[in-house]
Amino acid sequence: MKKPVIRVLLKVVASGFYQEHTGLLLALFILIFCNFFYTSVLNQTHLTQQQITLNALKLVLTTVSEPLGVVFLLSLFLLYSVKCGQYVARRVKQVDVQFLAYSITALSWGRQLQAWFVVQLVMSLPIVGLGLFAMLIGFTFGHRLIPLLIPIYLLGLIGSVAGYYTYLLN
Repeated sequence: MKKPVIRVLLKVVASGFYQEHTGLLLALFILIFCNFFYTSVLNQTHLTQQQITLNALKLVLTTVSEPLGVVFLLSLFLLYSVKCGQYVARRVKQVDVQFLAYSITALSWGRQLQAWFVVQLVMSLPIVGLGLFAMLIGFTFGHRLIPLLIPIYLLGLIGSVAGYYTYLLN
């Protein structure tokens, strides 16, 4: 990573976001992954190992096969991005990082967008991981459309939030 502005943004904004929201992230994503893997059926003695595995993955399968599950997953991604946006909007207005406004606005609009895209991508790693997991399970069980739309949605979401950050500072 040769771009010093991106390094500074990652250090000041992204690492600060993770430090401030560690508890929320751990609670949210551990809860989700525990539900994906450890939701068990009572009295599993009559089920085969394949049926037990399928039952454990039923929740994640719902996120790529059922409309309500898809809406829930995409809403979770959107809420997480809004939370990131609120943090960055609050952080760039603080006195100790006012130098960022001058450093960033010295760049062209395209470079600013690129820098904020990288920062938002790093801040969005938990939802990117969740999206990749949902895609993997979706493709494994024969679903094609929603697993293909998840990365497009995530890229659009990250790009639009990066555009918001660029607009916010200009």
